[in-house]
Amino acid sequence: MGAVIQTEHISKNFGKLRAVKNISLEVDRGEIYGLIGLNGAGKTTLFRMLLGMIRPTGGTVYINGKKIRPGEHNIWKDVGYIIETPHSYPELTVRENLEISRRLRLIPQQKSVESVIHRLNLKEHAWKKAKHLSTGNAQRLGIAKAILAMPEILILDEPVNGLDPAGVVEIRNLLRELALDRGVTILISSHILSEMAKTATKIGIIHGGELLQEMDSKKLCKLFKSYLIVACRDNELALSKLASAGYSPTLNREGLIEIHSEKALRKPEEISRFLVHEGLPPTKLTVREEDLEAYFLKVVEGKEQ
Repeated sequence: MGAVIQTEHISKNFGKLRAVKNISLEVDRGEIYGLIGLNGAGKTTLFRMLLGMIRPTGGTVYINGKKIRPGEHNIWKDVGYIIETPHSYPELTVRENLEISRRLRLIPQQKSVESVIHRLNLKEHAWKKAKHLSTGNAQRLGIAKAILAMPEILILDEPVNGLDPAGVVEIRNLLRELALDRGVTILISSHILSEMAKTATKIGIIHGGELLQEMDSKKLCKLFKSYLIVACRDNELALSKLASAGYSPTLNREGLIEIHSEKALRKPEEISRFLVHEGLPPTKLTVREEDLEAYFLKVVEGKEQ
């Protein structure tokens, strides 16, 4: 079975700026592919090309095995999407906005509007004009419009922007339910890396328009490394003493000592005893596990060196 979303060596230039550089990716049915990258990394440009909003400078896009071409409208009946900030008719209510979307998408079931209002917890805001919605509820309305037709494919650019922590968890559960229970294929971008690690089944790292790395989330978690964090009253002196003892310590951006050696991780108490013996009792000694944010920064910094 072929990929539901596929790009082959896709690129986009804006004058001399290469916004997207030769990206090939595949998203299979029922997969949640999380694309992470800094602002300006090329995520939104890539999503716009996937949706036929802008033409690629080079390469090809396929949706459900069909090549995206100008005027190809049938492809989009099975696709829901959010690109950047969701737009609505400001003078119309939430329910009216959804009703217009239902008619434009030729969705025959009128109950689908009530269903999606309930699903996105918009019931108490149903008769509120869109211009009076909070940022989080405007985002909920955008997601509601994206899933109104119960599409087979969702392409969502920063869908949890403006949501409170409870709302972020709610949308995560909704997306995982759609993918795992209904087989919906989801391509999603987010700057909330910790949330992406909990949501996506596969993750791609994009930087400077290039896809640097991709892997399934289970494999990614195995790559996260553990390390020891140490602090003393004189970290510079402690760093020197630990280096002389063969622990290969480094100072991180917080000014704390990091030790990655297996010996230290197996027996952190020996680090404590050593520092006490040297007259530098630790004020902090803890084992940390690298998270997606730390791993992302390491990959990006490695590219820039």
